[in-house]
Amino acid sequence: MLGRKRRASKVGLALGGGAARGWAHIGVIKALEEADIPIHCVAGTSIGALVGAIYCSGRLAELERIADQLHMKQLLYFIDVVFPRSGLIDGKKIVDFVRELAGSQLIEEVPVPFCAVATDLATGKEVRIKEGDMIDAVRASISIPGIFTPLLDGEMILVDGGLVNPVPVDAAVELGADFVVAVDLNYQAGMLPHKEAAERRPPVKKNRLSRLMTERLRIEEIPGISHIRQWFERTTPTMFDIVVASISLMEAELTRMRLEEAPPDVLVRPRLAHINFFEFHRAREMIAEGYRAGIEALRDVKTG
Repeated sequence: MLGRKRRASKVGLALGGGAARGWAHIGVIKALEEADIPIHCVAGTSIGALVGAIYCSGRLAELERIADQLHMKQLLYFIDVVFPRSGLIDGKKIVDFVRELAGSQLIEEVPVPFCAVATDLATGKEVRIKEGDMIDAVRASISIPGIFTPLLDGEMILVDGGLVNPVPVDAAVELGADFVVAVDLNYQAGMLPHKEAAERRPPVKKNRLSRLMTERLRIEEIPGISHIRQWFERTTPTMFDIVVASISLMEAELTRMRLEEAPPDVLVRPRLAHINFFEFHRAREMIAEGYRAGIEALRDVKTG
């Protein structure tokens, strides 16, 4: 329980990016609810924006149920491959999934104030979306460059907010929070293995996402698709591996700097280094770890 001073505060939640690791956000929110800590506003980046939007819409329990039942082959449904001019995956099916859960509503209409953080590639600036279409805001924030096509909004080219603000503490403060609980999903997260360490390991089979993408690409009839297939038919690091590892390296350092500049009141760091960015089928494990990390972090909050 929060002390009396904190009870009178406006508690904000800053949900960081981390792709599949974002299921841990559900566990953190459950820990806050169990501790009787109200959440007055939510700022989210990437998967944090997706989970945050659904929470603010009052449908988190439904998201947890769906995530818990998700298996690898179902991920194929969400992979809508397009000709790779600005991204490999269009993201429309993911948008439809979020819309089915959160509904078609404006951000200003949801019960809990919400902000999605995106990056404008045209200027390199952070964009905080606090009004307008909820689904468009999520779509912009989750658009990992090179993987998802960006969202075009006027002259802005909006992509993953993790490029500029991986754990948006200051965005939660901007929403009015004076006590911020932040969730960092990428603390000590694994990158691509060092060359020498990799050489000592036995040959690794193609990762599950690559196998799924290969299967998907075989059934898609898209001009030039044969070139894309080659990317997923290798046992060496795939395009996904390289892009995600590169972004992870950048986000880890950027997160460290941003948290030094704007430290949260409570920092939750689930242990997720062993989870691949696209292992969405491991939801139960990640939710449990998010809950554990949330409970542990809240023990450090003084009472009375």
